[in-house]
Amino acid sequence: PRLREELKKNYWIVDNGYNSFPTQIPGEGGEMLCDDEIGDNIIGVLFAAQDTTATVMTWVVKYLHDEPKLLECVKV
Repeated sequence: PRLREELKKNYWIVDNGYNSFPTQIPGEGGEMLCDDEIGDNIIGVLFAAQDTTATVMTWVVKYLHDEPKLLECVKV
């Protein structure tokens, strides 16, 4: 029930054009997505279409800015 509500909220945000990047979408077993799963989803979106690529790139830049350790890993 709670996970279903979170899913509905995340999809509502995306459907309404807020360009939100939902990271709280539960996996198949109901647990939250791990970093690897989120990364796999990003790769999938990058190859899906031009608009989604622009959205993902915006979020990638934001998260690289907000997470210095992540930025260092990407630089390596």
